Amino acid sequence: MKIYRTITHPAGWSGFPDYEIKGNQIYPTHHHPSGFSGLPWFEIKQQNIYASINNPDGWHGLPWYEIKA
Repeated sequence: MKIYRTITHPAGWSGFPDYEIKGNQIYPTHHHPSGFSGLPWFEIKQQNIYASINNPDGWHGLPWYEIKA
């Protein structure tokens, strides 16, 4: 599963995925503006998304995003 920017994203729409979901981890792709790191930047735990220790903006231990249906 891949994550794409929408046309309303501040960086604009690119048509390429910024992230790829593998299991419960989210990795930046080669198309991500910051480049590919090969390490997961986020981790999905239940309905929340947390920054991993590999995230360039740092790990805080609190969820950054919430998944809602």
